[in-house]
Amino acid sequence: MQLRYPEYQVANYRRIERDDKENDVENEHGFAGVSRYAPFVGVEDLVHEDGTDCYQARVRDSAGREHHFAFHFPTRWGAAAAHDLLARRLEYYGPRCAAGTTRNFASDVSWDRLVGVLIAGAAWTGPSGSGEGPVEGATKKGEKSGAKRAAAGRKRKADAAEDAPEEEEEEGEEEEEEEEASSSSEEEPSPYNGKRQMPAKFARKVAPLPPRNPRQPAHSPCMRLVGLAVEKESIWEGDDGPTRGVVTGFHESVPHWGETFDVLLDENHLDAGLTFEELLLILANDSDKERSVSDETWALAMGLLRLDDPGSSLVVRQFHQLYPRYSGFDRVDGKEGKYEAKILDKKGRLHHFAYHFPTRWGAAAAHEILARRLEFHGPGVIRGTLRNFKPDAPWDALVGVLIAGAKWRPRVRSNATGDDRGESDAADKKRSETLMSFIKWDHKSGRLRLAA
Repeated sequence: MQLRYPEYQVANYRRIERDDKENDVENEHGFAGVSRYAPFVGVEDLVHEDGTDCYQARVRDSAGREHHFAFHFPTRWGAAAAHDLLARRLEYYGPRCAAGTTRNFASDVSWDRLVGVLIAGAAWTGPSGSGEGPVEGATKKGEKSGAKRAAAGRKRKADAAEDAPEEEEEEGEEEEEEEEASSSSEEEPSPYNGKRQMPAKFARKVAPLPPRNPRQPAHSPCMRLVGLAVEKESIWEGDDGPTRGVVTGFHESVPHWGETFDVLLDENHLDAGLTFEELLLILANDSDKERSVSDETWALAMGLLRLDDPGSSLVVRQFHQLYPRYSGFDRVDGKEGKYEAKILDKKGRLHHFAYHFPTRWGAAAAHEILARRLEFHGPGVIRGTLRNFKPDAPWDALVGVLIAGAKWRPRVRSNATGDDRGESDAADKKRSETLMSFIKWDHKSGRLRLAA
């Protein structure tokens, strides 16, 4: 049975207000919280091009990203249910909701009831008559009254036709046809329906991210990385084979570093507190790495891997400070071709980047990433720290240099003459210029841009 005003029934699943001491006061259904009839929250009003209203649910997670429910509702209470469904999913599967997010329904209202309200709120088309009670009853009552009026009209016309001249019969028939047409038009369904509430633009699952400082550490894919396979150089002495494992945990806001991940190696060794960039380099599959970063980052990394000497190329030098050489890292065990980035924070504590690079410029990018994470999430870096990259170099560029610096290996040139080396250097310079024309540093916005 359809209700004329479902929002009153929906109010029974909402919370009621608290007392003066902020204690929950339960209603007859055992729910507590905000007012039963308080305005719905998390609902955005949209207007269709023909002037009718519709509503979309939206919620912001704890990382500041805004998410939309991919459906536009003809009712506020339907969109309110969608808001709470989004919030519950973020609590169970994501980084949770932003602090202070208000709910529309009681926390102990079952998931099935919320989905029921959602379905009804998406299909409800408004009352078709006046008064209270089910829409179905009102429709039948209207049909009966309409039928009685039509029958009474026909009886009056029949009585008048007996006394009227024959030439007036055609006029009476025309009036009867007009009255029947008007009665049939009253029985047409209301044009206020769910389909007309859909605006011209499509519903979006995730809203565009708010503008982020281009040099600020970017958000990771969060929980989507949990369960992915990892592979790194052996953690056991005397073992040259790789150590394999899986990502087991995600932490949203950790002092000093922001988002971190836990990795279980060889089923019994837990490597906890990896930053997203440290985890990115040990993901076993390149496809997982590509999906975890921006298109600009991946294109830059793949382009650098095609160069003979990326560290001294124009592509990397445009982001590099004007110091004579890279700094902020040490050789591992005194070996050439194995470097580890390290940095001192403002309190004098030493931090290492959990990856050993075959290139100096890759370790230099890791040093800059450590420095920026400490600046944005921690106490900052110690005074006098030399930086390898410009302060306005985009974060996406740093991560691209990092990925390339972890994979690049020098090409072996055997029996190459001077002319051959000259041709090779010229070809490498051309590849570098082509890469710079494809991936441009937009200084106005501070971001990397791919050429159209």
